[in-house]
Parts: sequence; structure tokens; C-alpha cells
Amino acid sequence: MSPVGSPKRHLFALTGAILLGLAISVVLFFAIRKLERQNAQIFFERLAQERFDRLEGNVALNLNDIVSLGSYFDDTKAIKRQEFARLTAPLLGQNRAIQALEWAPNVPNELRRSFEDDAHRDGLATFQFTECLPDGRMVGAAERRNYVPVFFVEPLQGNEKALGFDLLSNATRRETIRRSTDSGKLGATGRITLVQETADQYGVLIFRPVYRTGVLLSSEKERREALSGFVLGVIRVGDMVETARVAGSAARSLGLIILDLNAPPSERLLYPKNANFGLPADFRSTRTISVAGRNWQVTVYPLPGASTVAHWNSWTAMVTGLLLTALWTGYLRHGLDRHSAIERTVTERTTALHEALGSLRESEARYRKLVDLSPEAILVERKNAIVAANKAAVELFGVSSASDLIGGRLADFVSTGAQGGMDEAVKRMYACEMNLPLQEGQVRRDDGVLRDIEVAASSFQESCGGVVQAVMRDITERKVAEDGFNP
Repeated sequence: MSPVGSPKRHLFALTGAILLGLAISVVLFFAIRKLERQNAQIFFERLAQERFDRLEGNVALNLNDIVSLGSYFDDTKAIKRQEFARLTAPLLGQNRAIQALEWAPNVPNELRRSFEDDAHRDGLATFQFTECLPDGRMVGAAERRNYVPVFFVEPLQGNEKALGFDLLSNATRRETIRRSTDSGKLGATGRITLVQETADQYGVLIFRPVYRTGVLLSSEKERREALSGFVLGVIRVGDMVETARVAGSAARSLGLIILDLNAPPSERLLYPKNANFGLPADFRSTRTISVAGRNWQVTVYPLPGASTVAHWNSWTAMVTGLLLTALWTGYLRHGLDRHSAIERTVTERTTALHEALGSLRESEARYRKLVDLSPEAILVERKNAIVAANKAAVELFGVSSASDLIGGRLADFVSTGAQGGMDEAVKRMYACEMNLPLQEGQVRRDDGVLRDIEVAASSFQESCGGVVQAVMRDITERKVAEDGFNP
């Protein structure tokens, strides 16, 4: 390795280490961030499914209350107003989402006066069949072939406006009545603003048909002819959603929107009444549930300000990666600087020795004196035989004097596995003047013990042939220390 090329190669090595560390840090950052996002999505989906399940369960409970009340009408031909109040009291007491439970009989026009008189006898002096004008005023119902008026309503307090209201006078209610009558199943209206509603929320009516036969007939014609009336529940959508809210702070951070897919686009929103449709794109879960013949699309999303994704792990991985890169780069630079210093020392001393040998070629005594001054072990070989060895070499190889080394070959003192390589290197060095770059190896002392060394060699030509000189430094203690530092 030439002194000129070392700084450039060291710069490339340091730059490569930095770029590799940065690349690993960035890859880890994005991999962990993806995992964080996946975990947050899984957690959100679990909360969303709990919210869906609770809402669906609450819808089912509301429908079951209406079905059970309708079953009582199937078995009983005549129910008094006081009995209706007694039947509905426990249902209303445990379910605040039900605004009212009502009985609406199917009344032909010729029996209108009879039903109004019956209500008067029950103490409802002002009772009459009514309908609602476009301006919101309640007036007496116009004459028509049939009526389906609200005849019983519980609780009466707060629902007085609904009493006597002819459900057939409203197009939304009329279509649901027709569909429920023909199918014999529960029928739900689209969203309505209840005549008795005081809160800012939409409601829906759930109709349960009752037939005079008490059983479901086989054809639509038979069902229409046998229709006795409807038990219906007035459901406040907002109250039904809020009673189905999942407990816990995490669940309270979720918002919910309900759309009626069977309604016209402008009338699909059921909850909340003034919903903001700027929903987050990342976390959103949707389920469609069936409610009395209508399809409700329920969407759950995190409310603004809710912490959905925590990125602590990804940022920790990024910072840790950068710190490790800095430490590794510093350690690598220290090692390269030390390697450069050793190589520079060997090169300088080898050059000085070469120059000294050139000027002192005729004086063996002065040559040996110069060699002996070096703290590194130096061996000089000519014609495949060692001709000179300094004091440091005597100490390195554990012999009594330099004469024990004279006459041998450089390859005789390296480890057994390295002898072939040393022979080949010496052969090439005899062929021409060259330098053997600094490298690590092992030599065998006179007592058989192997020592770790750093060695550099060079050759030059003289009149009587080639000369090879090797400069060695004992690094056994350093290697032991490094092995202890890196277990």
C-alpha cells in the first residue's frame, strides 16, 4: 500500500461505513413505522368491531321490544288503554332510545267516528284523527278510505302531538305501512323528524303488522284484508347510538356515522344530524346492518385529536441507528489512522535502511550497526540465506545470538501454514525490486511458541544479486488485548 493511496482509500472506507449505517437506519425506521401503522390499524379495527357489535345488539333489542309487544296483540283481540300502558311501562323504563310505543289500528272511514268517540270516553276530550300540513300545523285528517291513526301512545306526556295522527297521511310512513303489510315483517321508515321530538336528532318508526287471524297469511291480498293495525316503536337514532357506546377512553375517541342506503341521497344521513363528512382517509371501518328491511351503512372513524398512531419506536430506532453509525465510524477511523501510522513508520524506516545500505554497502560493520539500532526485528537475506539479523530479531525469535539465525531462510521462521506463501513472495522479490505491503502474520520462536507480528519487506538489486530485507514488529500483546475487547 503506497503512502499516497492510503488517505484516499481510508476516505472511501469511512464514507462507505457512514452510508451503510445511514441506509440501515432509514430501512429500520420505515420498517418499524410500517409495523406501528399495522398495529394501530389492528387496534382500531378491534375497537370498531366492538362498536359495530354493540350497535347491532342495541338495534336488535329495540326491535325485539316491538316484536314482543306485537305478539301480545296477536293473542288478544281487544286491549284497553290502561292495559297498553301497563304492558309498555317496563319496556320504556329500560330503553331510553324508544321515544314512544304506539298502537295504530287500521280504521275504515265508516268507523272513524266510532274510534274518536271511544277515545273521548277514555278521557281524551280533544282526540281526533289528524294530519300535518306542510307548514307544520296539525289539523283534522281529510276524509279518505282508510286511516291508521295513533290510538294508544306511551308515554303520553311529551307525545301528545302524535296521538290521533293518521300515519297514512304521510308519504314516508304510508310506503312503509304498505311494505310491512304485504310482507308481514317489520318495516322501518327512512329518517323523520318526529312531531313530538324536542332534541336535535332524527327518528325512525318501526312498524310491526298485526292481523285479525293472529297468524301470518300466505298471500299479500289476504294480509291486506286481514290487517288489524300496527304496533310501532318510535326510535330516536341518536339515543340508540349513545346507549350502544363502548366503555373506555379509547372507544370514546371513535366517531360514528349512519347512512340509510335505501333513502334518496339527500336524506340518507341518520346520525349525527349535522355530520361532518371530512373523514380521515387512513383509519375508517364500515359495516352494513339490516334494520327492519332497510340497510344502514355504519362508519366508524377516530375523532379529531385522537392519537391513532404512536411513532416512538420508529424514531427510537432511527436515533439509535445514527448513534451506532457515529460510534462505528469513529472506531473505524481510529483503526485506519493507527494502520496508516504503522505503515508510514515502516515505509520511512525501510527507506532509511535502504539508503543506509546503499551508502554503507562496502562496510559490513557499519551496516550491522545501523541494523542493530532499529527497535523492529530486521532480517536481511541474500541468495536465499539470511546474512544479517539485528538484536530485536534475536529477541523476537528467542535465540541466543544472531549467528543462530544466519544461514537460514525467511520461510523457516514463519508458521507452517504460511511457508509456501513466504517462499513464493521471496522468489518474486529476488526477481525485481519491490515492496511487500504491511501485513499481519505469525513467526515461530526457537522454543516453538508462535508470536503475532506485523511485517513489511522490500528488495533491491546489487552487483552480486538480489537482497531481501524484512522488518517485523511483535504485536502479540496487542492482539491479546483486542481479543479481550471483542469477545
